[in-house]
Amino acid sequence: MKMNHTKKSFNGRAFVSIVTLLFFTGLVVSGIMLQATDHQSLTFNIVYWHVMHILFAVVFLVFALVHILRNIKALKSYLSKAKNVISRELIAGLVLLAIILLGCWLLSGYLAQFHEIR
Repeated sequence: MKMNHTKKSFNGRAFVSIVTLLFFTGLVVSGIMLQATDHQSLTFNIVYWHVMHILFAVVFLVFALVHILRNIKALKSYLSKAKNVISRELIAGLVLLAIILLGCWLLSGYLAQFHEIR
């Protein structure tokens, strides 16, 4: 069996997608750790999770923007297909957004009451 030793060029689109996924995953993990350590005294580990969460958020946002810009043609295609028509995907996205916003509102009210915040 003969192996092909030709060098493949660096795939920028794949790199951006992978970095976006990795830093999103890091955001999820650091967010969970911040919630798990919410009522503990400040330690190096808690500061580490805060710093990690903020830096990962910045990197994620930058790469998410680059990802959108690199895939703008596909995004425009999705939007142009739905001219003057409300697509099922748009409705599903808006419903999900509404549910998340309502959940945030309800949870904030509960937590404010729980912590006696006005």
